[in-house]
Amino acid sequence: MPHLVISSNCQTAGLAATLAEIFHGNVVTPLPLPQFANDGEEAQFAEQLKSADVWVSLGQFGLVEKYRLRDAKPGFRLIKAPPLGFPAFHPDLCYARRISTNELVVPHYNSAIVVWAYRNGLSPEDAARLFTRSNYESLGYLDAWGPSVAHLRQVFANFDMREEFDKFYLHMKRRGNFMYSINHPRSDALVQLGKIIATKIGCSKDVYEQDIQISDGLTDVIWPLYPEVADGLALEGGSYQWKLGGHLRMEGVRNYVDFAYNNYRTVGIEPADIAIAYFDESRLDAVLGAQARTAR
Repeated sequence: MPHLVISSNCQTAGLAATLAEIFHGNVVTPLPLPQFANDGEEAQFAEQLKSADVWVSLGQFGLVEKYRLRDAKPGFRLIKAPPLGFPAFHPDLCYARRISTNELVVPHYNSAIVVWAYRNGLSPEDAARLFTRSNYESLGYLDAWGPSVAHLRQVFANFDMREEFDKFYLHMKRRGNFMYSINHPRSDALVQLGKIIATKIGCSKDVYEQDIQISDGLTDVIWPLYPEVADGLALEGGSYQWKLGGHLRMEGVRNYVDFAYNNYRTVGIEPADIAIAYFDESRLDAVLGAQARTAR
């Protein structure tokens, strides 16, 4: 009986559940992909792969040759699983880092506007006033769809799925907001990606007609789709309701700003010691700087 091993990041459980539904009777093992601390951990992980007939993985592809996995299991196949990232629904979401230690701020998800405001000494009241359609437009938040599509298309190409991109993108585009954050897809996105992977493994295209329901394991943290961004994408709804883990929920921009400022202060981060990670702040400086000077 063929054995599938699924190794990814937050996508692991959803892809494994989808493939288990498709490949009835096959053994499907979720094996999240770690960052190996040493050679021993790497070798131990590779040993677990030697029972696999198919390894669906986000990365660490070099293990196949290094540990001769094809010799361990004749017919062994590697299927590359692209990570799903799509910032267009949440263009203000960013990671922040503490400059003095270069460590990411916890919680990892932050508002770029709020990080900028805190770094530049704005009060919570003035920071909350920056959440406007005019600012979103000037910051490019309302024009993030095209770049997000282009980036995801390139990711699919990099993972040997150039021809499958439209099958994913066009299906998800019709479904509206398919992300909980910039890098946490909703379950229906994982189901569609799982179906694509299934065809790479050998399923017929009839798999796309299957109604597959899986538990949604990524609902613990949900970044809101701002109403102005939703409107720009011709989507209904939109809100300023944050869910940041467990029972940590808040509604309204000012409540979120207060939470973020208090969090930075509680862990001892001074305004000069925080920056937006992986993000060019120059556009924020240009767009929000004049307002900041006026507010003071």
